[in-house]
Amino acid sequence: NDHGNTLHGGQIGLDTQIWTVSHHEEQALTLTLISPQGQDHFPGTLRIEVTYELKERQLRIHSRAQTDQ
Repeated sequence: NDHGNTLHGGQIGLDTQIWTVSHHEEQALTLTLISPQGQDHFPGTLRIEVTYELKERQLRIHSRAQTDQ
Protein backbone atom coordinates (compact mmCIF):
# COMPACT_ATOMS: atom_id res chain seq x y z
CA ASN A 1 0.00 0.00 0.00
CA ASP A 2 1.09 3.53 -0.73
CA HIS A 3 -0.02 6.32 1.62
CA GLY A 4 -3.63 5.12 1.92
CA ASN A 5 -3.90 3.83 -1.67
CA THR A 6 -4.20 0.12 -2.34
CA LEU A 7 -1.78 -1.00 -5.04
CA HIS A 8 -2.53 -4.73 -5.18
CA GLY A 9 -6.20 -5.30 -4.36
CA GLY A 10 -6.23 -5.83 -0.62
CA GLN A 11 -5.46 -8.77 1.66
CA ILE A 12 -7.72 -11.30 -0.11
CA GLY A 13 -6.53 -11.32 -3.71
CA LEU A 14 -9.01 -12.07 -6.47
CA ASP A 15 -6.63 -14.80 -7.64
CA THR A 16 -7.34 -16.75 -4.43
CA GLN A 17 -11.14 -16.65 -4.84
CA ILE A 18 -13.30 -19.40 -6.32
CA TRP A 19 -14.54 -18.20 -9.69
CA THR A 20 -17.69 -19.54 -11.38
CA VAL A 21 -17.73 -20.89 -14.94
CA SER A 22 -20.60 -18.92 -16.44
CA HIS A 23 -20.15 -19.97 -20.07
CA HIS A 24 -18.00 -22.39 -22.01
CA GLU A 25 -17.57 -23.48 -25.59
CA GLU A 26 -14.98 -25.59 -27.34
CA GLN A 27 -12.58 -22.64 -27.73
CA ALA A 28 -13.75 -20.21 -25.02
CA LEU A 29 -14.32 -20.08 -21.27
CA THR A 30 -15.93 -17.28 -19.25
CA LEU A 31 -15.38 -16.99 -15.50
CA THR A 32 -17.27 -14.66 -13.17
CA LEU A 33 -16.70 -13.48 -9.61
CA ILE A 34 -18.70 -11.28 -7.29
CA SER A 35 -16.72 -9.55 -4.55
CA PRO A 36 -19.25 -8.48 -1.91
CA GLN A 37 -19.61 -5.02 -0.41
CA GLY A 38 -16.96 -4.46 2.25
CA GLN A 39 -14.59 -7.27 1.26
CA ASP A 40 -11.09 -6.02 2.06
CA HIS A 41 -12.80 -2.81 3.22
CA PHE A 42 -13.70 -1.78 -0.35
CA PRO A 43 -17.04 -0.04 -0.87
CA GLY A 44 -19.67 -1.56 -3.13
CA THR A 45 -20.17 -4.93 -4.75
CA LEU A 46 -17.71 -5.71 -7.54
CA ARG A 47 -18.78 -7.94 -10.45
CA ILE A 48 -15.99 -9.30 -12.64
CA GLU A 49 -16.11 -11.32 -15.86
CA VAL A 50 -13.08 -12.73 -17.70
CA THR A 51 -13.25 -14.64 -20.98
CA TYR A 52 -10.35 -16.74 -22.27
CA GLU A 53 -10.61 -17.56 -25.95
CA LEU A 54 -8.41 -19.50 -28.35
CA LYS A 55 -8.73 -17.99 -31.79
CA GLU A 56 -6.43 -18.32 -34.76
CA ARG A 57 -3.66 -19.83 -32.60
CA GLN A 58 -3.82 -16.92 -30.14
CA LEU A 59 -5.02 -16.72 -26.57
CA ARG A 60 -7.31 -13.73 -26.16
CA ILE A 61 -8.32 -12.49 -22.74
CA HIS A 62 -11.28 -10.14 -22.34
CA SER A 63 -11.99 -8.71 -18.90
CA ARG A 64 -14.77 -6.53 -17.57
CA ALA A 65 -15.46 -5.25 -14.04
CA GLN A 66 -18.20 -3.07 -12.60
CA THR A 67 -18.93 -1.81 -9.11
CA ASP A 68 -22.12 -0.30 -7.73
CA GLN A 69 -20.28 2.34 -5.68
